[in-house]
Amino acid sequence: MLSVPAAAVSWPFAEISPWQLELAVVKNLQCPRPDAVQVWLPAKAGAVPAMRLFADWHRHPLAASQSCFTTRFYYPENLSCETRGERERLHCQLPLLPYEASVRQLVFVDEPGVASADDYQINVPLDASRALVAHEIGHWLGLADEYQMSSELAESFCNGGYAHASLNVVVSDTAVMSAAELEAFWQQLPWRFAVSDWQQLGERQADGDWRLGSADKERAGLFRIPACDASGKYAWRPVAQLTAMHYHDTAVWPELYLELIKRHQ
Repeated sequence: MLSVPAAAVSWPFAEISPWQLELAVVKNLQCPRPDAVQVWLPAKAGAVPAMRLFADWHRHPLAASQSCFTTRFYYPENLSCETRGERERLHCQLPLLPYEASVRQLVFVDEPGVASADDYQINVPLDASRALVAHEIGHWLGLADEYQMSSELAESFCNGGYAHASLNVVVSDTAVMSAAELEAFWQQLPWRFAVSDWQQLGERQADGDWRLGSADKERAGLFRIPACDASGKYAWRPVAQLTAMHYHDTAVWPELYLELIKRHQ
């Protein structure tokens, strides 16, 4: 047997009593919908902190968009993981049944490595914080990283090779545009609904061109971030403040981001 559904209310090995309360938390995460995210935990006592991350998930700003989870346990010998890329991100193969291949999986891994996310699977270290898990779930909801990407990822993302939604980050080849170019750029913004006038996105120069970057930090606009610095392109987000997609530890989820997610779903 590769895993035991938590709905069975039985731990995959004999020492049950120390985790009775934690199993009650997990039992509450048995969302019956077929689109529930499967949260995979190792069948060991070290999984307890990961369980606790979901005890009050319903209070998290992203809960309105991602609240349906179900819990699975795995034996470590049945999980195959490796690290890839410049940042040694975790990539793991789960013992999935055929029907589970199209179900999203959130895997807590008891191995060193950096969190990763793709269309159907998030891999995070077993000691991941709730803030980190939320950041990775943010990718599923259409948000891109705002910190400086590795050259490998920037080469793809910043040159239009990113096949996923990017609700919070847009890229330009230059930081100076003509009025017509900037107006066209404004028309394509995912957050255009929050910016009433294209002129809010930059500052007019003496020669009539516009330098990108909003002056008013209190409202939505265009604010440069380092995401594409490794590619020589310019990346922009709609808010001036640091967000959880830049540094997950900030745990800042602007209302505009939540609205972008809602409109995208």
